[in-house]
Amino acid sequence: MMRKKFKQGAASFYVVAFSTLVLLIVVASFTALVVAQITRSSNDDLSQSAYDSALAGVEDAKLAYYNYQSCIAQGARAAQWDGDNNVTCGEIIWLVEYAADDCDAVGKILGRDIVPDYGVSIDELSTSNTKNNNMVQTYTCVKLQTSLKDYRSSLSTANPMRVINVKLDDMGRSEINVDAISKIKLSWGSNLNKSDLSLSNYSGGEVTFPKVTGSTSASNPPTLGLAVVQTGDDFTMEDFDLSQNGQTDRAMIYLTPTDTAGNSTSGKEGNYRGTTFYNDANAKMGVSRIEQSALVESNNVASDNYPYGVSCPYAGESEFACAAMIYLPEPIGGYRANGNFTVAVFMPYGGVQTDFTLEFFCKDGMKCGEEKVACLDDDPSCTGVVDTTQVNLKGLQIAIDSTGRANDLFRRVDTRLEGSDDFSFSIMGPLELFGEKNSNESGNDTLKKDYAVTCEYNFDPKTCN
Repeated sequence: MMRKKFKQGAASFYVVAFSTLVLLIVVASFTALVVAQITRSSNDDLSQSAYDSALAGVEDAKLAYYNYQSCIAQGARAAQWDGDNNVTCGEIIWLVEYAADDCDAVGKILGRDIVPDYGVSIDELSTSNTKNNNMVQTYTCVKLQTSLKDYRSSLSTANPMRVINVKLDDMGRSEINVDAISKIKLSWGSNLNKSDLSLSNYSGGEVTFPKVTGSTSASNPPTLGLAVVQTGDDFTMEDFDLSQNGQTDRAMIYLTPTDTAGNSTSGKEGNYRGTTFYNDANAKMGVSRIEQSALVESNNVASDNYPYGVSCPYAGESEFACAAMIYLPEPIGGYRANGNFTVAVFMPYGGVQTDFTLEFFCKDGMKCGEEKVACLDDDPSCTGVVDTTQVNLKGLQIAIDSTGRANDLFRRVDTRLEGSDDFSFSIMGPLELFGEKNSNESGNDTLKKDYAVTCEYNFDPKTCN
């Protein structure tokens, strides 16, 4: 009978083999996690550097615009850029006004070294005054626009009001002026989903302003006010007192976000006024329509001026949750003069922050603006520009679109800039002073304080007197 032979250590071999395999898997997984974190940290650093590159492009755009303003003040006229190293004022004006789509226009204005398909290098000087750009930082494309389709800004507790003296881009056509404007579209409540809505200013079919507590949040989007001041070339202070024959030189309305359906009708509903909802070439269906009579009545002390409920159906579907098209009445005298048309947008109550945009439209049937469109290769008649009823604004803001790069990562910044010397006036809490005197007084009229602001919303009520 043959005896079976057994090899010693086979079990140990399998134990060692499987243990080694498990350890390799653990080490490989750990290594993969380490590599992933290193890559993530590196990309985060590159992303921040790319963002810094884009901001460098914004700063250069500011310098370019300053040069543009200086050339305009000197009375220079646009002259096409000839590509040499001597950039004249005429060429600067041409690059800003006629080469808005040129990614290298800012670099050309400032005389930067521009590498084709690469952009403007952002270098650091070492202690030996040698240039260093180890992260390959550049701003690859910076576009500067002075003629815009809308005005964009934000409101907050710290800055509850924006005052805009409306200025148009007339595109060299005398018929395009502020008198041609017949309506304003106000949109607000950006980047809101339906779950983010907190319409606490509208409850039970009524407009209400409850005290904000731990259980009650401020309305989001908030209630906004819109004020208009408009005159002709010649006017008197008495023209601002009352509306006359359907014309008014000043108006103020309040717009409260509601969840009313899109088929609401105009007229008083509870303690607010409803609005009609319509669809035309300038607005999507569901945009609230505020008639001219609303602004006329707001300057009539004999009428009850209720807030207007604005439906907010666009949460999560559009850039802004709420929108209202406001039809403007004529100023007293029937003509609105350039420089005498001011619009103010404000929050009468604090607690939230909101972005808003203003768009201006001319009278029906009138083309007073331009919009760029894409052309097909087989359409030789296409100019890339079409006439629109929405006016172009100029002199209110500048738009800067800057793309920055660090190695192979890119960041893009789109910003609006405006001057810090804008005028303002008190709408939030007016103080009226009258120069009347009693029969027993002589000499100069004394100012009597008839109305006084006792407390602003963003101050502690305990400290108000």
